[in-house]
Amino acid sequence: MRLTFLAVLTCLVAWVAADGLRNGYERVWLWYAYQLDLERPEAERKIGYKCMQWTQKAKGVAGFCPEKYKPKKGPETSNVQPCKGKRPDKSCYFWEFMSHIDSKQFDPKRMWLLPTDINNPNLDDQKNLKPDVSDTAHWLSVQHGTEEPMTSNNPMRAVKYPPYRVFQGVGDDYDKMLTSLGKHSADGISKLTPAQKTAHKDDIDAIVSSLKGVVIERKIDHSKFLFAAADAKGFKLEVSTEPGFNGEFVDWEKTQSVQGAAAVEAFRADYYDFVYDGDEQALKDKAEESKKGRDHLKVMEAFKEVQDGYSACSIGGF
Repeated sequence: MRLTFLAVLTCLVAWVAADGLRNGYERVWLWYAYQLDLERPEAERKIGYKCMQWTQKAKGVAGFCPEKYKPKKGPETSNVQPCKGKRPDKSCYFWEFMSHIDSKQFDPKRMWLLPTDINNPNLDDQKNLKPDVSDTAHWLSVQHGTEEPMTSNNPMRAVKYPPYRVFQGVGDDYDKMLTSLGKHSADGISKLTPAQKTAHKDDIDAIVSSLKGVVIERKIDHSKFLFAAADAKGFKLEVSTEPGFNGEFVDWEKTQSVQGAAAVEAFRADYYDFVYDGDEQALKDKAEESKKGRDHLKVMEAFKEVQDGYSACSIGGF
């Protein structure tokens, strides 16, 4: 029952930005992809290579990343810089990587981006290189400490971020960022030696788990709109759940077995394919809702292609 998309079997992926818990899982995925990218020779690394000064001359005009960057102090330098942190090899801890993506300065002593006891915070918790996928995604999607954003111990981090801060050479295009980053990541993992794959089994498993979390959370989010549309039409959608996740999503196979293929296709066509350019407000609203539905579905399917890309490189069991 999925919409047909071009099959991508060479580690290609696509992305549209999200917020909330979905974004939490996405950030965890980026973190583990970054961890494994550090296994490459330095000249081949691209994840966490950020355009320091993005230039956009006017709203609606395509931006670009100039070749050179002039910091407030020091000489002119390359405008694309890796994440530089306090780990022994000068790479980044989790909070430094998120600072790099968000262009913020997080203080690990009072801003806790990884799970810790907020009543007795432990700095070593913030240096955890293998944070639990689910716990971290949930932690990033809520606020901890004080409720005031300016003084909070941990302002919510599950928010959108520009792609040019994440992966070298992709500009402001999320689809291109994920396509490029996903292929780069999967190709890199597939080239690890058996010993390296054994050493990084936890990291690879975390990539699989975090991508699963993204897909399921997006299915749950998208299904909320489908349920509302079905209720309005008196159409019964069958549901499924996933252990460990809070929410229901549409089960199209079950729905088809109950309602029949023709009825399901008619509902989907009415929901996803409605277009209207007239002046009647109710129909304009329906057309806008249909467009949102298409956008949601495209994103959800795109992340499934992310999984397929890794699977094509024999990574994970999606």
